[in-house]
Parts: sequence; C-alpha cells; structure tokens
Amino acid sequence: MKRIPTFVAGMLTAAVIGGLGVGALAASGTVTFNVSNLQLNGQQISAKGENYTLASGQQVPASITYTDETGGGTTYLPVRRIAELLGVDTGWDNATGSVTVGKAPDTTATPADYTDWSAEEEAAYQEIKGMWDVRFIGAMEPSIFAGNRDLYRAFPAEDSPDAWAMWEQLAQEKQDKYIYRWMSELRGNRGIALSLCESEDSGLGRSFSIFENGTFYPGHQ
Repeated sequence: MKRIPTFVAGMLTAAVIGGLGVGALAASGTVTFNVSNLQLNGQQISAKGENYTLASGQQVPASITYTDETGGGTTYLPVRRIAELLGVDTGWDNATGSVTVGKAPDTTATPADYTDWSAEEEAAYQEIKGMWDVRFIGAMEPSIFAGNRDLYRAFPAEDSPDAWAMWEQLAQEKQDKYIYRWMSELRGNRGIALSLCESEDSGLGRSFSIFENGTFYPGHQ
C-alpha cells in the first residue's frame, strides 16, 4: 500500500452530501467553488471563499458544489482534507486502482533518545540536515486526533541538489531517527507536520508528523 502523493490526494473528491455520483460533474449543470462554510462536529474547518492549502503550498478548492438543471445541489469535499481532520490515513492501491480512506497509518515507537548518539552518528545527522532548507508555512487547523500542529516544508538547499537522493539511500530506521530528531528540534509545545519535498517547486515527497501528544507518524510509503 502506498500513500497518495500530496498533489494527487489534495484534488481527489468524494460526495459527502446527497446521492449524486461523481459522474454528475460531467453532466450539464453549474460547478462552483468554496460557496459554503464547512463545519465538522460543530467546529468550522473552512470559511466561504477560502481555499485549502496543501502541504506543498498549492491551493485547491476546499469544496466543489454541483448544481443541476433543476436547482438541486451536491457538495464535494477533498478526501485528503477530511482524512486529515479525522486523523486517518489516505492511500492508493495500484493493484485495484482504489483510493483508500480510514486505514490507520504505519506507526513507529518514538526513536531512542538521541542525546546518546556517537560522534559519528551526530556528524552524519548534521550533514544530512544541513543539506535542506526549511520553511515555516503556518499553523494548521486543529485536528481531532493530531491536536494543534505547525506545518513546515523542507527542500534541497541550492548547494545540495543531491539531498533527496541521499535521503532515499538511508535505511528506514535511520530516516525515522533523523526525522524525529529534526522535528523535535523544530517544534515547541505544539505538534508538527513536516513535508520533505524533492524540490522547492515540487509537491512530491514524504510527510511526517508528531502529534501534539507526542505520537510520531513517519512518512512510510
């Protein structure tokens, strides 16, 4: 099972109000964007006229409303958006061509205390981290399960074009240790989500989270 790349997941939509199928979007009618305030369990998650910002910084519609010729309407919401708010995983199954929602993501125990790393391991970590530019994107909307989180993006520094390739060569266990420490150094009392991107202009990469309660969710694919 693979996670959906962010730019794809952000655009996937599901009918959540009414019984109209997705195919109706191709029928004659009117399609409008962001025309409604959206609430989840009594909490507003987006306001009328607001877009949804992906981890890559790209903005997509927070809602799509289809109005048929008789005036009946159906509102569609991005799968990725709902999954994030519910604290569940989204995935893509190549074998069946299916989008999956609700399967718990892979979890890993909090990596060992990094204060006891050897000098060699410390140097290797600092070298890898120094190859990336990190940008604070902003505070994410609170999630039922993840709590309050701040969103960061990291992309290869101008003088380190091979940063992504080197990251991919690391063993999974080492990736988890490095990314956990990296996010721990960035976060304060809030949770954190870090999107590790192949390039500054790319939405492709890996996403990692430390929830506000300290739970670590690695970006395994």
